[in-house]
Amino acid sequence: MAKADALAQLTEKLGWGGADLNELKTILTNVLTQVYADIATGGGEVAAEDVSVEDTGESFTAEDVEAALAELITIIETYYQKPGEGIPSTDMAAAVQTSLGLADTAMQGGAEVTAVRIGAVSMNGTGTTPILFQAATAATVTSTNAETYDLTGVGDGGTIIINPDGEGNQTATINFAQGYHTGGDGMSTDISGGDDNKFKIAVDGDVDTETYHVITLTLVNCDSGANIAAEAQTQIQALTGVYAAVTVAFSTDHLVITSGTYGTGSKVRILRADDHNVTEELEIGPDGDSDTDGTGDVVNAAAATAAEIVDVMNADMDYLTASDASGSIKADSDTTGKDSSLVIGAGTLNTVLGFTEANEYYGGQGLGYDGDMADTNYIVTAVLEGVAQNSIAGKGLSINSKATDGFDLVCEDATSTDGVDLIIVGVPA
Repeated sequence: MAKADALAQLTEKLGWGGADLNELKTILTNVLTQVYADIATGGGEVAAEDVSVEDTGESFTAEDVEAALAELITIIETYYQKPGEGIPSTDMAAAVQTSLGLADTAMQGGAEVTAVRIGAVSMNGTGTTPILFQAATAATVTSTNAETYDLTGVGDGGTIIINPDGEGNQTATINFAQGYHTGGDGMSTDISGGDDNKFKIAVDGDVDTETYHVITLTLVNCDSGANIAAEAQTQIQALTGVYAAVTVAFSTDHLVITSGTYGTGSKVRILRADDHNVTEELEIGPDGDSDTDGTGDVVNAAAATAAEIVDVMNADMDYLTASDASGSIKADSDTTGKDSSLVIGAGTLNTVLGFTEANEYYGGQGLGYDGDMADTNYIVTAVLEGVAQNSIAGKGLSINSKATDGFDLVCEDATSTDGVDLIIVGVPA
């Protein structure tokens, strides 16, 4: 067989042409068979050049083993030299290329793993147990509404009710009252025929700055106690601002002038006018001299601040601590961990402040590590611990609300207090 023909055949049989190695095996078998036959005939060792190879016209042009092997090596080396960096996949059989392609698509890279964290926790009996990577935390709730708060719709005595750690409802009560000026007894109830029709008034903050405004009554409207009160109210409210809510009432034999503000900032003061002063006839101002400032827990109940409400909560409530959270109201249980809880009660100020009755908040169980995770790509394995076989049903576990500082451990059984073993794999912060 010519060398070129042998090369073509070998190329095909080696798989370089898409076939197999059977022909190579046949070639070598022919050589070895002849070698063994000649050795047996010669009765011992036989030099390779002395062993002839029967040329069948299918393999070689050589006539002895040594020449045949040399020719075989030459054929292979002439056809293919292995690259220094390995055999390219394109030079491999089609089946091998297919297998490598499947491996490339099946094995995908994942996130780097540099830490394994473990922990043993217990469900808190609510179905959702917060887990923190660092220290345990207290149950906490923050109002969804931020300051300022208008408490006047609820009125004096509005309440905030929270049950911390099952200790029973703790109630904070917000009180406030208006400031007012009471005139003296025996006022004139008909001044329509007189000349005096002026007095000065200051309300709320204007009292502190001694900013007074002159009120001028239309005397034709002042022919009775009730009409005098109505006319005075009309002229005061015409000043607008805080004065727009001032009321004036006639009570038996005197006037009562009341600020529209509720709280400690509510005040009314009356002074004599520089001319046409009517305070003497009406027994108001220095001539009546009865001022009652507003009282309560807030300066202005229509614009109460978070800090004001927090102060009342801390004074009225036990087992929790309230704070001003950037204008919202935050409450924290005085305990930490899975038994730390806050349950919102039926407070009359819930809607105004942004609390929801019956909402429950629980502390987080800490795993005790020094830091959090770098991202939320960590993997959590959670397994019930110590639960009998006949009690496992209905207690499936899930990991929800992943964050860099922790996650929620959720149990199908909302009353479960079972132990859970945790393994967390990921990248720490």
